[in-house]
Amino acid sequence: MNPHLARLLPARSQRSFPVLLLAAILLCISLPAAATDFFVSPSGSSSGDGSLGNSWDLATALAGPASVLPGDTIWLRGGTYHGTFTSKLSGTSIAPIIVRRFRNERATLDGGSAGFNTPVLYVEGQYTWFWGFEIMTSDTNRVSQQSGSAPTDLSLGGGIGTDQATNHPGLKFINLAVHDTQDNGFWKQEVNAEINGCLFYYNGWSAPDRGHGHGIYAQNDTGSTMRLIDNIVFQQFDKGIQIFGSATAPLNNMDLEGNTVFQNGYMVSTQDSNNIEIGGGQTAQNPTLLNNYSYYSNLGKDDIGYSPTTGTANLVYKNNYAASGNDWPMLLQGASNPTITGNTFRGHAGGFSSTYCSTNTCYLGSPPPSAPNAVFVRPNQYEAGRANITVYNWSHASTVDANVSAVLQTGDTYEVHNAQNYFGAAVLSGVYSGSPLHLPMTGLASAAPVGWPTPAATGPEFNAFVLLRTGTNGGTPAAHFSVAPSSPAAGQTVNFVDTSDNTPTSWSWNFGDPGSGSANTSTQESPTHVYATAGHYSVSLTVTNAYGTSTTSNGFDVH
Repeated sequence: MNPHLARLLPARSQRSFPVLLLAAILLCISLPAAATDFFVSPSGSSSGDGSLGNSWDLATALAGPASVLPGDTIWLRGGTYHGTFTSKLSGTSIAPIIVRRFRNERATLDGGSAGFNTPVLYVEGQYTWFWGFEIMTSDTNRVSQQSGSAPTDLSLGGGIGTDQATNHPGLKFINLAVHDTQDNGFWKQEVNAEINGCLFYYNGWSAPDRGHGHGIYAQNDTGSTMRLIDNIVFQQFDKGIQIFGSATAPLNNMDLEGNTVFQNGYMVSTQDSNNIEIGGGQTAQNPTLLNNYSYYSNLGKDDIGYSPTTGTANLVYKNNYAASGNDWPMLLQGASNPTITGNTFRGHAGGFSSTYCSTNTCYLGSPPPSAPNAVFVRPNQYEAGRANITVYNWSHASTVDANVSAVLQTGDTYEVHNAQNYFGAAVLSGVYSGSPLHLPMTGLASAAPVGWPTPAATGPEFNAFVLLRTGTNGGTPAAHFSVAPSSPAAGQTVNFVDTSDNTPTSWSWNFGDPGSGSANTSTQESPTHVYATAGHYSVSLTVTNAYGTSTTSNGFDVH
């Protein structure tokens, strides 16, 4: 130990100092480095450095460049990324890598005519979160002349797929919009995977035997849980959520909560399909379904068990709402030790066991009797101010009120989007007063599919919405920013990106470089600066909105 330091420490501290020093060193080793923000754009290139001004192309970023470390974020700038993409990114359980749409910009991955069974986004890495962007194909051929699920006359690519050769733990798919693809597969190799807040619609194709292609096709093995949470899944060519497989495919520990699933199979003449189907060649162990919302205007139901021979074991089915206009609301097959309570069932009585009605609410008949309107608001788990709103409007009222006080604060600005036309104009917007929102239930149109007639909208009887907060009254903003590159060379352009919370409306930067004169400051949201000489610099950012001001500083070295 340094003798000068030893004179300043009491004897006990001198003896313990090596231990404390070792602990501090180990702590520093275990802590992740400061996260870095990287950028991709449709005009980026493999020769870029991932900075805001010299962005990568998407393929280069997803290939796992050595500069991308656990905890980093890759931002997708707005525009269309044509082609198919493979992610080899690998974060850690405590520091995932995040691939996310840049705020207020629409980023679209378009696989074009990718080829059947070729996903637009194919994942081989681990502990990576894919967040907020759009996945689709622009292939207009949605009709095969061949029956079965493996046609050779289609080039329609899949949406999301995962390598099935090895395990890929910790993957999350958050608030994506996946549409007009072949289908989407989430398999047992995705250990503890989560699909949360996504929209899946118009996926699949038509064939002589029936419609094919599902929104979510999933399998999972014992030892992990696959979580399907708060997704909106509608109008596939076949099933909405299919948890299915052969006698060798495990269907265990599936957790479905808060999903809104409707009209699946209706892309091909309202065929009798299933919104949710669980079961297959072996018993589905421990499925949990909580607070899910299912709707068919005519034929269709939820099939829980699939076969009376295999069925389910230890099913938990609570607080769901299943409604069908001309079918049973739910078919339960081969259930061993089920728990079925607190649900609402509306549909035909024929084939539906009335024994369920002792612990659930039933509206059964031919046609089904009227039921009270029901509105469900599900706050998003990853984006404050975002929520899914599901409305059963049995009275066919022109508007229905929704209490969103758990999502917005008085003074917040907001938009409400029709889930069936998510990228269309908002159907309602304004400043939240604290009173319920008056949601329109009529006059809402569906988005046009690629290469297929537009399906009828479900209003006024049923609608699903996505609430987005566009501005906040939550007090002063919280100032944050990123620096890229994090260790620049003298003369290199440094990109500063505002990542502040609570929607700033003005920015004031000081780059800590007085020798640069007037260039030492900026009022841009995300400016750049060049440091002419090496040294240590401290940068400060002050952000302001109508509710206050916040300042933060960040020091770094220029070499």
